[in-house]
Formats: sequence, structure tokens, C-alpha cells
Amino acid sequence: MILDRYILRSFVINYLMALSILLSVYVFLDLFLNFDEFVEDKTLTTMDILLGMGRYYGAQLFLYFNQISGVITLFALAFTLARMQRHNELVGVVASGVSLYRLAVPVIIAGMLLNGLWLLNQEWVIPRLGSQLVQSHEAAVREELSGVWFVRDQSGSMISALRFNRSAGQLDKVLIMRRDAQGRISEYIEADRATWIPTAHQDEQSWTLRRGAKLIRQLREDGTAEIERQPVDEFRTDLNPDTLALRQSMNWIQFVSRQQLVEIQKTGVTSTHLIARTIHNRFATPVVNMLILIIAIPFFLDRQPASVVQSGGKCLLVCGLGLLLAFFCQSYSLDQYPALMAWLPLMILTPVMVVNMDRLRT
Repeated sequence: MILDRYILRSFVINYLMALSILLSVYVFLDLFLNFDEFVEDKTLTTMDILLGMGRYYGAQLFLYFNQISGVITLFALAFTLARMQRHNELVGVVASGVSLYRLAVPVIIAGMLLNGLWLLNQEWVIPRLGSQLVQSHEAAVREELSGVWFVRDQSGSMISALRFNRSAGQLDKVLIMRRDAQGRISEYIEADRATWIPTAHQDEQSWTLRRGAKLIRQLREDGTAEIERQPVDEFRTDLNPDTLALRQSMNWIQFVSRQQLVEIQKTGVTSTHLIARTIHNRFATPVVNMLILIIAIPFFLDRQPASVVQSGGKCLLVCGLGLLLAFFCQSYSLDQYPALMAWLPLMILTPVMVVNMDRLRT
């Protein structure tokens, strides 16, 4: 237990150091490249800009963590075991009769817990921040989007607006195109402004329209068309301000939970193949991260003194290739077999893990 606590303490310290360094690099690089977008609006005060930066990066940090969690855990493992190898602590452990496999137990358990943290962040935190994660740097400062263009809701209607203020729940110069069962546009709804009215019952929520009008195309007996204009006060849809802002992004599907993905798949709002691939990736990612973590262990656990640089180089090469393989497979998909690319890294890395662990001399 004393040895376990020693390894875990060192692992946690290295993890927190790697986490803070990599997140800081992410933030400063992004700020360096996009600072002009934060200060583009000359009417904003310095305090408004600083608060906007805080809102933007406060949400983005959870996304950055989600992207590099596996790398951070791998770094923490490498630094922890490399330090023990450098100071010849492993020789003393083996001499006392403790198996090197036993030394790997606490870091494997820690890796499993951290992958659980990744899953919690992906399934609970990110979906609640999705509408903020898709905002541009300028929109985060001004708390608004420039416009909404042809966003499709559950019924197939498409919403457009010249101006959208998410925080106020308002759309200006709204155009809504409704479709019939065959997918053809059956009517238009236009309004000067739409305001979101939330209620306790989700089915009763809607946008209240100011100077709203429904335009219906009627065919006469002689074959000519007539446009009938009817006043309308509200528009019911599943798109609230947050989901409307979220679906403005091409990558919005990555910012919803698995349960929401299943519900979206039933509505047909987006490609079922894309949703299936995303769901499989959610399950495959923590498993692949654990495989890469276990593959890295034998490079540092050795009863014979070895060069830390040499061990680290081999670990970097093998695990780096594993991470690149996982990234490629998650980015590319075969529509006919959405699960294949998600689980392909598991099929390739499992034999590598078995062989690498078997070569561990203990």
C-alpha cells in the first residue's frame, strides 16, 4: 500500500503538471492567433473584452481536455515510471520480491478513473456547454451570432434569421420554410422578430412572433398560383436558443450526449451513419486510450538499469503511432460500416499490447 500511494502521488502530480502545461499552450496559441477577433468591435470596453475571453476559454477548456486527455494520461505515466527508472528504484523493488506487474496496477487503475472522467466530461459537461463551444471569438465577446441560415428542426422546417442573440433568445428578420410529407416547401413564415418563451413543459415551448405572417401557395383551377397571407403569432419547434446556436456549427454532433444522439437519429435531422460513427467513437475512445497506456508500461518497467532517453524514444514512437491510428480512424468512416473504423484501432493495438506486456521481464 505504501508503494501504491507513492506511485499514485507521483502520477497525480505529473498528471496535473502535464494538464496545466498543455491546456496553457492551447489557450495561449489560440489567443495569439485570434486576439484581433476579440478586439474587433471598437465599441467594447477592456472589461467587456476580458469577460468575453473568460467566457470563451472557460468553456473551451473542457473541450481541450476532451481532445488531449489520453495524451495527458500517457505523459503522466511516462514521467512517473521514467523517474523511478532513472533513480534505479525499480531495482530495489524487484530485489524486495515485488513483481513489476504489481507496480503497473496503480497506474492502470488511475488510467481507468481518468478515462471515466473523460466520459463524464463528454457526456455531461460538454453537452451543457455546446452552444458556447460553437461560438466564434467575436461572438463570445458580443454574446451574439451574426445570423442563422437554414437550420433544420425535427419536423423538417428550416429556420433562417439575419440576426440572432442567444443570450436574449431573439431572432430578427425571421424566415421559416415548412415542408410537407414529400419534403416540398408547403408554406413560408416570416416575422420581424421571434422571441423564445420557455415553459415548464417542453412540448409547449415555442417562439413568439412579432408581425408574423404565414404565406401559403394555393393553386387555382386554371393552374395559376395564389399566395394567401395569414397572421401567425407563434412557431413551435424543438430548436431552442441553445440548440439553434449549436446546430450553426458543422461539428455540432460532437457536442451532444449519447442519449441525445439516439433521439436525433430517430428524427432524421442528420445522417444516421454520422451519428452511428459518433456513438461508436464514444465507446471506443476510452478503450483505445487504455490500450495505449498499457502498451507504454513495459518500456519503463525493467529490472535492469536502462537509458531513460532510449525507453522514452521507443515509447514515443509506438504510442505516437497508436494515437495517430486512433485519430485517423475516428476522422474517417465507411458509411456502410460505421463501427468498423471506430473499433479498428482496438483490433490492431490489442495484439501489440499482449506482445509488449509479455516481454516485460520481472
